[in-house]
Amino acid sequence: MDYNICSIQPKIIVTLGKIALERVTGMKGNLEKIHGKMMITPVQKLKRLDSSEMVWTDRKYKIFPLYHPAAVFYNRRLLQEIYEDLDQLKKYIKEEGIRLNGAM
Repeated sequence: MDYNICSIQPKIIVTLGKIALERVTGMKGNLEKIHGKMMITPVQKLKRLDSSEMVWTDRKYKIFPLYHPAAVFYNRRLLQEIYEDLDQLKKYIKEEGIRLNGAM
């Protein structure tokens, strides 16, 4: 993942669930408060492949946190929020003019 982020330099990183958000941003906290909202921050990466030490990237990335899709199996009330977050993500993608698989 670290190699891909540094190599591709994505315009938006979409995290699915708390674990992914924590791994990328180091943020431990309440996904319920920040899901569906764009964040701009450096991301964490491994210092070396043979180490578990994390360092921050020099570049800041746009991070869009989402609930993990499996969350609806445990809490059906999240379904509407997930759809709303995906609509918001679609809006950001269109605003940024990001091409997905040659579309747009």
